[in-house]
Amino acid sequence: MSVAATKLILRQAEQIEAGLSVSAGSAPHLLLVNPSPGMLEALQPTGWQFTSWVLNAQALPFTTAADFRAAHTAAADATANQNPLTDTDTDAETGNTMIFSAALTEVLPVTGVILNIPKEKQLTVMLLANLRAAVPEGTPIWLVGHNDVGIRSYLKQEHAGWQKWQKVANGNHCQLLQSELSAAASFALNDYQQHYSPSISAGDAPIDIISFPGVFSSGRLDSGTERLLQNLPPYIAGRVLDFGCGAGVISKYLARHYPITELHSVDINVLALAATTATLGNENTFKHRVYASDGLNAVSGQFDWIISNPPFHAGKHTDYQITQNFIQASQKKLAPRGSLVLVANTFLPYREALAKAFKQVNTLLETPKFTVWHATNGQKGK
Repeated sequence: MSVAATKLILRQAEQIEAGLSVSAGSAPHLLLVNPSPGMLEALQPTGWQFTSWVLNAQALPFTTAADFRAAHTAAADATANQNPLTDTDTDAETGNTMIFSAALTEVLPVTGVILNIPKEKQLTVMLLANLRAAVPEGTPIWLVGHNDVGIRSYLKQEHAGWQKWQKVANGNHCQLLQSELSAAASFALNDYQQHYSPSISAGDAPIDIISFPGVFSSGRLDSGTERLLQNLPPYIAGRVLDFGCGAGVISKYLARHYPITELHSVDINVLALAATTATLGNENTFKHRVYASDGLNAVSGQFDWIISNPPFHAGKHTDYQITQNFIQASQKKLAPRGSLVLVANTFLPYREALAKAFKQVNTLLETPKFTVWHATNGQKGK
């Protein structure tokens, strides 16, 4: 679907460029917001210069795990706690800049904006509010997205500071809409925080969770994570990894209830990293690090425990391979007697993947909806 959206932009490139105020002989400089993987590279034939505001680490232009680690874990390795959540890199060859950040904090000298809309409408609302503080008044903006994510509904919506949306083109089940910034305004990411305080089990004190639009289980505790936390083994300790940390629910619970010496919280989504950082707050009784990782690519070293409610969707589609790859990679990231504890929908076919990768696999909970697995390291046949 992202490929179709990119093709629609390319087909309308001349019309988009005609709507930009560009000096003679200069290339347009556009802000590309929330690009999908490969979108920036596919748009290079336009000849435009791009600043890309990346929310999903899969869209970062790193071709190897080593490149990813070098860019996103150096600061973590040099400090006792989490590394900074903002990274900015400029490609010396193309001049394109990548910003991996939960928010834009200064005005960017761009001539236009292309926003690849996410499926979460409240996240789009937040992004548009942030853009009011990040681009000059009069800057044109184009929204692009698949019909499945509800882009047609924006034609009926009004967003403060932006002119009414106009349809420019459609094709391959995608739409391209245009507007313009009529009134700039300040922006504070904290204004979009969502707070909730779940009690995981009877008699348990609530934990404070902070989230943002677009983060998994935003604004509420999801049932799978709740079942996982209710059925954790009582003896978790040492060096622990929370994979797919989301709003930091698992990390916070582990910090409060277990004698952890070091906690790594990783996610692909930069807003999830910001949420987990806020959720952990001043939990400084141990060393904790919050950083981006596409799968386990950016995770170094071995762990005593990996705890996860792993993703199994790619966009709107179920993708079993995501978690199956994670299970295989987890076995290599665990210490010799390390353990993986994960929750999954019972219908998902993970029993075979776990049995193949781990010597011992136990079921801590099995209901018609969820299963909580406990797998112990030691690959079969070795």
